[in-house]
Parts: sequence; structure tokens; C-alpha cells
Amino acid sequence: MQRIWMYFLLHKEDEIISELEEKAKANPDNPRETDNLLIALIWAEKYDDAYNLFIETIKKFPDDWHMHIHGGDICKGLKKYDEALACYNKAGEIGTYFCDEMDCKAGLYEEMGEYEKAYNELMKMTDIYRSRGYDVEADMTEKRAKELKNKICSRQPKRPFLLSDTRPDER
Repeated sequence: MQRIWMYFLLHKEDEIISELEEKAKANPDNPRETDNLLIALIWAEKYDDAYNLFIETIKKFPDDWHMHIHGGDICKGLKKYDEALACYNKAGEIGTYFCDEMDCKAGLYEEMGEYEKAYNELMKMTDIYRSRGYDVEADMTEKRAKELKNKICSRQPKRPFLLSDTRPDER
């Protein structure tokens, strides 16, 4: 993937896409070759081409969670949010070790303005990371969740202070 990204940094995305198309055709039974092509098409924002390839390819590799994650990213780019969510959920059913589907769903929910759902996904990730001993990842995810919580709180309408807002011993 680094090589693909370097081509994009050098503004040679058409060159790498052509190369990846050839590799995918030469290795039709290797899902990674097609997945790399999907990634390049996503980065090039060629979502229609990527979507058509994804629909064709997922039939061949229905149990490849990477494909489902990238299919979700494609659908997100096309604003097909229900399809994106279905792809991410399928990836989760298949199994992703580093919570990829939750991270993607959090980003999708955030883009949709559903900050509470995004927050919940991030907090689930935080708990999973902590349970697996990935404290740095947990801290990063928790930080993202707290930033979302601040967004949620800032969107809440302000209401007048009520006596019930205080503890009984403060009255």
C-alpha cells in the first residue's frame, strides 16, 4: 500500500491504477491484487469504477473482510450510507482483529452527523483495545470519542439552570 501511496504523492495515480489493473487481471484468484486496485480507485475518488469492480469481485471473495471494508468506503464515497453500513457490518461478522469495521462505522456515523452512534462505536473499540492490551490505541480512540462527546454537548440546546440540577446538599 505504501507504494500505491507514493504514486499518489507524485501525482501518478493513473500509472499505478493501470499497473494494478494488470496485476488483478494476471492474478484473478488473488483477492489482495483486486483489493489494492480498489484502494487506488478510492484514493483517486473514482467511486463509480470502484463500485462496479467491488460488486463484481465480492461475489468471488465473499469472505474477505478487507473487500467488505473497502466496499463500505466506496459506498460511503457515493453517499450510499445504508450499503456502506451493510459492508462494514459484514466485515465485522467475518472478523477484523483491530476493530476496522467499528472504526469505519464511527467515521460513517460522524459524516452522517450521528455523533452519538459514532461515539458509541469508538467507546466499544476503546474497551476492546484495552482488553487486548493495546493501551496506546485505546487512548487514541478514547481521545477521538471525547472530541465527539464535546461536539454532542455543544449541539445540545442550552436550557435554564434548575434547582433540580443541584444535589440536595447544595440547595
